[in-house]
Amino acid sequence: MESAPSAANDTTSSVPAASSRLALISKERVGAFFDAVVAISATLLVFDINIPASDGTLKVGDLIEAGHELGHWIVSFAMVALIWVEFNFVLSHSRQSDGAMLLLTLALVAALSLIPFASSLVGDHPENVLGALVFTGVMSLNGFLVIAIAALLKRKMHLHERADSHHQLALRIRGQLLVFIAVLLVCVTGVFLHRPEWGV
Repeated sequence: MESAPSAANDTTSSVPAASSRLALISKERVGAFFDAVVAISATLLVFDINIPASDGTLKVGDLIEAGHELGHWIVSFAMVALIWVEFNFVLSHSRQSDGAMLLLTLALVAALSLIPFASSLVGDHPENVLGALVFTGVMSLNGFLVIAIAALLKRKMHLHERADSHHQLALRIRGQLLVFIAVLLVCVTGVFLHRPEWGV
């Protein structure tokens, strides 16, 4: 008669233990995975730059005509680099990642992997406003997720690496908001002032 409660206790105690093992992941593994995705995304951006020679010989005019593709590469690479810098700052203030942090990080990785697609879409369809909207949406999603990860870590003080992590994260979030709002405004302005010859 007494074995049933004991078995039930063993079962319930094993569930938190299993979930704990799945939820807590070292920041080194998270950082390595994120760095790999960033490297692949940055490399894929280069493949979208296509500079065809008009008569078989490369000329300065060909480079000028491909200016919008180079412009998309610059904006996209800058966004990838910015996300990498901001995520690594957040990671430096974290001892490890729990379940919620891991889910948001995976969402950021997924959004980051869409940047080459969005850049290619705008490059292949420079006169299409829909492509510019998709590009703006992808950039905005990445910015939102970076801020969300920083804000979540700021609340989880048991995951903080340093004593001043809460203060440093609060300051960083303010800066991130300003930067990503500025990026969003630039992208939205590019949509409403759509000029294919400018590459936007």
